[in-house]
Amino acid sequence: MANTHVSDIALINLGFLLALKEAVVRDPVQACFQFRLKPGDAAVIAELGFDALESLALGLDESIVTLRYTGQDLCDLIKTPPALRNIFATVRELVEPPVERPAPSLRVSGAHRASL
Repeated sequence: MANTHVSDIALINLGFLLALKEAVVRDPVQACFQFRLKPGDAAVIAELGFDALESLALGLDESIVTLRYTGQDLCDLIKTPPALRNIFATVRELVEPPVERPAPSLRVSGAHRASL
């Protein structure tokens, strides 16, 4: 990866996946809460090595990370004093629960796991 051009999207994906893996290894229960994972998904992520994470990140042309704040919500968050941002986020989530949308599962079958 040192001599090749890596897209911004690939860097974002890799950074996210590495942070996710670290969180899952450090504290699976907290990671499931923070990243909205199912315990089974967290177990799969915990097993992935760097090569698998890198392959996944470099193999996608779109971000696997979705902004939870856009438009007015993002402007409101930026204007909120730093000490109150977590409170703002919590209240926002209680008032406006996130829209459930189907997402591809991070589960990897045994046959596919070897290829990652």
